[in-house]
Amino acid sequence: MTRKAWMVVGGVLVLALVVGGARAAGDKAERAGDRVAKAADKGGEFGPLGQMLGRAAAKLELTDAQKAEIKTKVATHREEIVGALGKVRDATRRLDDLTLAEPLDQEAVRSAATQLGQALGDAALVKAKVLAEIKPLLTPEQIDRLKTLRADTRGKIDKAVGQPKVGQPKRDKAK
Repeated sequence: MTRKAWMVVGGVLVLALVVGGARAAGDKAERAGDRVAKAADKGGEFGPLGQMLGRAAAKLELTDAQKAEIKTKVATHREEIVGALGKVRDATRRLDDLTLAEPLDQEAVRSAATQLGQALGDAALVKAKVLAEIKPLLTPEQIDRLKTLRADTRGKIDKAVGQPKVGQPKRDKAK
């Protein structure tokens, strides 16, 4: 897969994790809600991602009541979140394996890419559903901060894959 494709997949996974906070699948799914709280409070066992989640929660300046309510809402969707993330992970691995397979099977790669697209779409719907439940808990100022955080993240992704910012002309690489 190209670097750009990996960044897109990684970005979607990170966004899904921010909403769901669950990285475990299978037998660890029942503990995912507790890890969400740890991640939001101080980084927990997520390592750098958990620290990022904690910083995001801090930038939103969530109250303890908001944190508790968000944790409850996320916990109600835990199985759905873990399942969607597991499908994205599995589809990504399958596509990656096929891109390295010899001989190249273009139809299998296209099929795996389509399956990854479906998994990403399903994960996006779960994210949208959870966010639709969480957004009413946030103040207008917190929603503005959330939009700013999202724009900052997109800017970092664009910079990493060489995309110009909105309104900026593309750079001529021939120079």
